[in-house]
Amino acid sequence: MKRRIFSILTLLLILLLSLSIGCFAADPDIIDSGTCGENVTWTLDSEGTLTLSGTGATYDYSSGPNPWYDNYRTAIKTVVIEEGITRIGSYLFDTCSSMTSVVIPESVTEIGNLAFWYCRSLTSVEMPDSVKSIYSGAFLGCEALESIRIGKVDLLGDDVFNDCTSLR
Repeated sequence: MKRRIFSILTLLLILLLSLSIGCFAADPDIIDSGTCGENVTWTLDSEGTLTLSGTGATYDYSSGPNPWYDNYRTAIKTVVIEEGITRIGSYLFDTCSSMTSVVIPESVTEIGNLAFWYCRSLTSVEMPDSVKSIYSGAFLGCEALESIRIGKVDLLGDDVFNDCTSLR
């Protein structure tokens, strides 16, 4: 009888522990972080979400040297730009080939040259009406981009959607 009670209590304890682990599952691990603007920071989590936080503009880059280019550009799946960021800098997401979506907040007013250059898997972009300037080639080579809604812009650079072969 004692053995049976012990077995039942052990099973209940295992069940309780397995349920509590599921309830208290941690957020995805942060695998790296840094800065990409004077007042802008970035974090990349283990699920491939790159989050930009802070205020003001991100830095402008030339092809290749953005902070995640060498180690993480193919690991980035989703980009979340938080409210407060005002400008997406040139080449910021250069060839992030696994990126499928980006959410741009109302605080963003400009998207720099070639900002999403050859993000070949990018299918959706949520762009607010606050974006007034989209510079040359901002989405050049985004082959999977199917649709994008743009409000009234003051500046639309050359070749913004060149080689966006899925765009309708």
